[in-house]
Amino acid sequence: MPKSPKVVKVGIDLDFKGKRIKTWAWAIKTQHINYPKKTLERFAHGYPYEFTELDQTEHPEHNPEGYLRFCDFLTKKLKKAGVGVCGGYPFKEKKPPKLGDILYDTKRKRWFLVDAG
Repeated sequence: MPKSPKVVKVGIDLDFKGKRIKTWAWAIKTQHINYPKKTLERFAHGYPYEFTELDQTEHPEHNPEGYLRFCDFLTKKLKKAGVGVCGGYPFKEKKPPKLGDILYDTKRKRWFLVDAG
């Protein structure tokens, strides 16, 4: 997972169903992941995830096999630590976290788990 250096207090000021809400909440500040923007934007709009956007010689792990290797690595680490993520994976939920919960960082050239909820 990305490093989480601190917890910060954030202000919330929004309109919801015609009501003004002004409050605050705690937020976890995390390291930025430099994901492949074009690919993820298209994926968010219902298109298949394109592993070919990045040069495979420069990013050898940005492919379906690299994603699956990361999922295997993640499963071993989570089981060893006794930690479940994304609906209880790997204990309650057996399918690995989906793309979007796991992102590829183009600067660090590796996969990261970004959704631990």
